[in-house]
Amino acid sequence: MRKRSSSFLKWGLILFIILVLITSITVFFIEGTRADINKQNQQYLEEIAVQCASTIKNTVDLEIDKVEAIASIISAREPFDLDYTMDILKVEDKRSNFKRLGFVKLDGEVVATDDTNFNISDRSYFLDAVSGKSTVSGRMIDKVNGEFINVYSTPIYQSEELLGVIIATSDAENFSELLSVSTFYGEGYSYVIDKKGELIAYANREIPLLTENLFDELLIEGAAEKEVDYLIQSIQNNESDFIEYVVNGERHVAAFTAVGVNDWYVFTVVPKSVISQNADSIILRNFTIVALAIIIIGGLAIFVVVQNYKNNLKLKKVAFYDPLTGCYNLAYFKQLASEVLKKNRSDLYMVRIDIDNFKMINEMYGFEEGDFILKKMERLITEILSGDDLHCRLGGDDFLALLKYSSDADVIEKGTIFRKEFSQFLEVNEKRYTLNFTTGIYHIPANESDIDKIVDRATMAHNYSKQLPNERKFSFYREDMREKAIRDKDIEDVMGAALKNGEFRVFLQPKYNIDSGKMEGAEALVRWFKNGKMMLPSEFIPVFEKNGFIVNVDLFVLDEVCQLQRRWLDEGINPLPISVNQSKPLIYGNDYVKKLKSTVEKYNIPPRLIELELLETIIHDDIVRLTDTIRQLRDYGFLICIDDFGNGYSSLNLLKDIYADVLKVDRGFLSDAETNIRAGQVLKSIILLSKDLNMSLVVEGVETDKQLDLLKLLECHVVQGFLFDRPMEVSMYEKKLKAN
Repeated sequence: MRKRSSSFLKWGLILFIILVLITSITVFFIEGTRADINKQNQQYLEEIAVQCASTIKNTVDLEIDKVEAIASIISAREPFDLDYTMDILKVEDKRSNFKRLGFVKLDGEVVATDDTNFNISDRSYFLDAVSGKSTVSGRMIDKVNGEFINVYSTPIYQSEELLGVIIATSDAENFSELLSVSTFYGEGYSYVIDKKGELIAYANREIPLLTENLFDELLIEGAAEKEVDYLIQSIQNNESDFIEYVVNGERHVAAFTAVGVNDWYVFTVVPKSVISQNADSIILRNFTIVALAIIIIGGLAIFVVVQNYKNNLKLKKVAFYDPLTGCYNLAYFKQLASEVLKKNRSDLYMVRIDIDNFKMINEMYGFEEGDFILKKMERLITEILSGDDLHCRLGGDDFLALLKYSSDADVIEKGTIFRKEFSQFLEVNEKRYTLNFTTGIYHIPANESDIDKIVDRATMAHNYSKQLPNERKFSFYREDMREKAIRDKDIEDVMGAALKNGEFRVFLQPKYNIDSGKMEGAEALVRWFKNGKMMLPSEFIPVFEKNGFIVNVDLFVLDEVCQLQRRWLDEGINPLPISVNQSKPLIYGNDYVKKLKSTVEKYNIPPRLIELELLETIIHDDIVRLTDTIRQLRDYGFLICIDDFGNGYSSLNLLKDIYADVLKVDRGFLSDAETNIRAGQVLKSIILLSKDLNMSLVVEGVETDKQLDLLKLLECHVVQGFLFDRPMEVSMYEKKLKAN
């Protein structure tokens, strides 16, 4: 009997220990599970707030871009015409989702597309626009029909003069629709507020609001003042965070984050009971299973791990994948690429590729078409790359790829396949446009693992490719590209001060009549004397053309030439026409003709003494616009020269549309004509054609007596080249001019 009692006591003690152990494990597991699920739900809630903020910001940016594009169209027409402005606004009104569009005079009076008139001089969005800022208003009451609206506004300028403001009215419900994302089984809801708590928009809230201020609403609903104060202070400090508070007896959790527009914040909230509901069901199930048998705990742990894995996959998709194309984003690409680089392989290439002038696709065919092209570009990259390759969308139309190939030729072949298949895709889909791509390639050394440095190298090659003239623009990185980038940066750092300090000087290269031996003019060329040494134009001109400083240099050269011509006239010297080069940014910039006229009138010289050299390739960019510009210049008295004629593929068609005074033949024709009979015949035809069109003709690049004899035989009369004179100082040219 005692033995049996002792046995019962022993097994009872073991059973008690087992129960305590099971209970402890269960409690520990339950609490850990609860914490994990709550943390994941908190992260999910924060991601929803960030997603809503991104959606709101992207929408605002897109709408502001639309309004600014409309303002650009209107300001492009001079002089300003209100009737024309309203015609444009009414057309855009029909095409857009705006309630109305309007032009606002500087006194605040609105002329709207729905024929309403009202004054908004007291509205902050109007005052912001008048001060030069494009903006969107908070939620406000429409002065016309009393509905809630948001108003987009942007200033409109013409010749740097503020003409007024373009406004576009949008239904406030549009923002609410953007926030209408179903979260937590439809129990979550979101607000957009400003830093003062004033409501901009809200969605999915079933109980009507008692006030237009979220902070006041929370206090009215019973939230603790301490919790509301923390929310207010965090927003005032531009912080994003996660808070819990109690309203109407129920605990809620909320995430808030900045939108990036004005001082707006997204505030996303859900009852905590909803968040806990999923956790409670899992905990109850786990408890039941553990109570039945400890073996099932292992299976339950596997189930929870799988659930966590699925949740992590969802979060990973938001954090690591591009929302438009579905490929990796840059951050995740760098992380994966860094792991690959640790293997010290020598067969890796970093490639950066984008679409040339992709912005024009968006502008001409819409963003939906642009997104369609980007998605197709990503799918095609995925299809042609191997399973071991990585790629990501860098942003816009830029993509990066880490490739594994045994040779440069393999990479080039893959790029050729990509271009060919994309062209076929456009042809099959009957697209009215063609696309060209720019590619930069970096062959990664085996010991290179710095991903930022590698991407930078591919970017340098990509930037170099952008400057190539052909359609298949790709380059492999070379060390001299980095050195060039450093040199270019050094040039950019000092170019402004150099122009101001007189380091740039004008040289003149004469043009000669080979029949009389006399000068018939000259070409003005700029030289930079840096630290007492003359830099080659090839070192700085491409840099200026890329960053736009070439406009400053062109205007400087024109001013110097006009000043020289004025001085020679005053001294009784008979000056000859001097040609000055005109860059693309200057020609297509604002007030081009006005700037040239102003400079000539400043020195009171005859416009015929200035010959404007326009590269043939520039003219092809926008021949319709340039035809009108050239007409204005010739009417004023300037001489127009088409430089590098024959360098393009439609040169003869160009002569049909452009009325110029001088043709300057590309030096390549002369070089080819020495050995190529066909090239000589083409040159002869150009000379005859110029005579038939009553145009002067200049052949540049004459360097040998053999070339000169050929030109005499072809009855070409005016030449320029080293055989006669190199570019020279003004003082030397002046001596030749006096003796001419």
